[in-house]
Amino acid sequence: MKSSIEDKKVREFLLSEKDFFLRNEDLLCLLKLSHPNTRGSVSLLEKQNGLLRKSLEENRKELDSLKEIATRNHETLNKIFEWVLRITFHTPTRKNISSFLKITRESFNLDIVSILLLKDLKGFEELASRGEFPHRYSELSRNIKKLKASLITSSNSEIVYWKKFIKKGKFSHVRGSGAEYAGMAVLPLRRTKRGHVQGVLVLASTEARRFDENLGTYFLNVISEFSSSIILEK
Repeated sequence: MKSSIEDKKVREFLLSEKDFFLRNEDLLCLLKLSHPNTRGSVSLLEKQNGLLRKSLEENRKELDSLKEIATRNHETLNKIFEWVLRITFHTPTRKNISSFLKITRESFNLDIVSILLLKDLKGFEELASRGEFPHRYSELSRNIKKLKASLITSSNSEIVYWKKFIKKGKFSHVRGSGAEYAGMAVLPLRRTKRGHVQGVLVLASTEARRFDENLGTYFLNVISEFSSSIILEK
């Protein structure tokens, strides 16, 4: 206990007297530290150099990670700009939903883009009464209404859930690869930013890491808002 208290006092003294070793440079040459992997010892400066190298390596890895995220964000932003331009010039009437879906799938290299609108669910319920469980579509309607922000998922159970409905949507554009979906994003559609959800735009890919939760949903929300202005236009 005594040693611990003394260590604390020495530490507090050195922190308060940060120029202590400048006034006592001869001590730097005398100080020796036990080497962690041998029975020998290393100088204080050698120890400091080792710690600095370790810190620099950690900083380098963190910087590389930030650069990768910045690069991916830049690429995504460029894709969104190009997508908006294509939608604006190739669907001048803003009512050609099939063209909108095709351009969206190609622009973001997706395997399926599908729209599920609440107003169309009545037709789904009629089909359900002939052979499927009607409550599935009531549940789907509730899940769509309570979707507050874009949903990113690679969960197999969630992908299977949405997959039951997306190909039955009124509008859908599919790449004929036949592969199973491994990543999915479900974007709410609303007339205004805080308005009631009136449907969803479902994006799916066979690539598991096509949508990255770590990058957040900012870009998906931009796509959601622009898509809403096209799909829900009066």
